[in-house]
Amino acid sequence: MKTMVVWSAVFTVHSVAQFGAWATADTPSGGRILARVLMFPTFAVAGSLADRWFWPTFVVNSVLWASAATVLIWKVLRLRVG
Repeated sequence: MKTMVVWSAVFTVHSVAQFGAWATADTPSGGRILARVLMFPTFAVAGSLADRWFWPTFVVNSVLWASAATVLIWKVLRLRVG
């Protein structure tokens, strides 16, 4: 249950941050670097197909980030607790 809560929280935060960075990537505020970091690796692999398949690529990317971050969070917590 705790794992699902952590995963859902990371997925939501990453999705919102990724969308915000993507929306501001072409503005003078400079969200392009943040967008590239948050959209890695699926947008880099998809290339020009990401334009046509934006939402599936977006969701898969957030799922990958949430899964990796959840595993990392649990490993760090086990080191501190154990």
